Amino acid sequence: MMRRLTGERRRCGGAAGESLVELMVSVAILGTTIVVIIEVLFMMVGGTVLQADEVRGQNTLASWADAVAAAPYTECATPTATPAPFPEPSPSPSAFTTRVISVEYWQDTAFAAACPSPDQGLQLVTLGVLPPAGPIGEASASPTPEPSPGQTLSGEQVVKLVKRQPCSPGSSC
Repeated sequence: MMRRLTGERRRCGGAAGESLVELMVSVAILGTTIVVIIEVLFMMVGGTVLQADEVRGQNTLASWADAVAAAPYTECATPTATPAPFPEPSPSPSAFTTRVISVEYWQDTAFAAACPSPDQGLQLVTLGVLPPAGPIGEASASPTPEPSPGQTLSGEQVVKLVKRQPCSPGSSC
């Protein structure tokens, strides 16, 4: 028995098949979806690390501010004085840059940069903590730029506190 050839294809046993183009499109869609899911996961991990660095910085800053507030008052203290009039953060944060940004002194009605003579017993101390720079979760190999006194850096967490010289016994403050 001879079959006649026609222009249409016959399918054997009713099996439906996919063409190469259909398979390539489905593989491309699947690959793109997997790449997007992986990118979202990396962004979530990166955000978590940045948030953790910010929280560690806030904790470092808060404990350091408490230590500075509890330290003895030093008349006309400056951020660069030797020996340092303010205690270092404890425990020292290895990846964070900490610094005393500025010290201002009370002069009759407001705080000013110059220390009056005699010191009037009030100082506005500004402390800063800069989180690690560079790739997520890694400390930067490049040094932190040195800002001018009183200037804060981008991303630096800052707290201001007022130190008061305690009254001596028997005096009226």
